[in-house]
Amino acid sequence: MFRVAPYRGSSDLSKDVFDLFDDFFKPVKTSYSFKVDVRDLKDSYIVDASLPGIEKKDINVKYEDDILCIS
Repeated sequence: MFRVAPYRGSSDLSKDVFDLFDDFFKPVKTSYSFKVDVRDLKDSYIVDASLPGIEKKDINVKYEDDILCIS
């Protein structure tokens, strides 16, 4: 046997039901792991990233505040 607690939400039940789905339909940021090879030269670094299925024109590389971001 279980106990049922009375509903204490707003008087507009349809609004509460649809609030459940708000997070479900929000855009989701995804991140993918990929293989990266970093070579340390005396005056620079070379980064080779394996990104299968992604065209070179669709890749953004940004280095800012000592963080390399490949998106």
